[in-house]
Amino acid sequence: MDNRNPINEPAPYVDWRKSGLALLILVAEIAIELLAQAFKINLLAQSIILSAAGLLTMVCMMYLYWDILRPAWTAFRTHLWRRLILLLLLSIGIKIVVAIIMLILALASPLKSSPTTTTNIAPIAMNTKALFFALTPFLLAAPFYEEIFYRHVLYYQWRARRGWGVIMLFISSVLFGLAHWSNVGGHALLTVPFMLLGLSFALIYRQQQNIWYNIITHFMYNASTVLLLAVGLLLV
Repeated sequence: MDNRNPINEPAPYVDWRKSGLALLILVAEIAIELLAQAFKINLLAQSIILSAAGLLTMVCMMYLYWDILRPAWTAFRTHLWRRLILLLLLSIGIKIVVAIIMLILALASPLKSSPTTTTNIAPIAMNTKALFFALTPFLLAAPFYEEIFYRHVLYYQWRARRGWGVIMLFISSVLFGLAHWSNVGGHALLTVPFMLLGLSFALIYRQQQNIWYNIITHFMYNASTVLLLAVGLLLV
């Protein structure tokens, strides 16, 4: 059976062509982000470029894996509101666990700054327009292209291959954590909670066999981060 049916457990099958294209898309997005930071352009222009790159990455990933996203959405929207409420509760629980682990690691380690998951947003926070564009890929685009790449490409399509399923589960989780290096100010130890976050998302996909559970949970998780940031700015 072909693994392009996201609902049923397929036989081992890895789409190398799509996987390669997905990797190139993500590498291009990362390259654009690094170039935008290297050229020392103003915050607003940088935020616009990063927002456009994130949205373009999302569109390309969705187009590439539309044959999975479309039937998965048809299945997911059944009892939609009940599922959204359950995923909201799940995302809140995951957020609390990640925050606790982050705090424990920060207190147990000699960090140069206080623990945060949005340190790369801090300089932008004082510029409303720049903040809006910076949060667009974080809130909207990332849940789509990160779940497609880290969860489907790097794990889900490998899960039925004996030893490779476990290996790719580990690799995808570690890479997801390292991809959030800048979110924690370059503190390697603080990427561990993101690795555990990636692991939890992978297990959700494994259990539900529908990528929309991941996308929605990831979106709600990011939304909670934005909400906490907004509250923090209001209290300053």
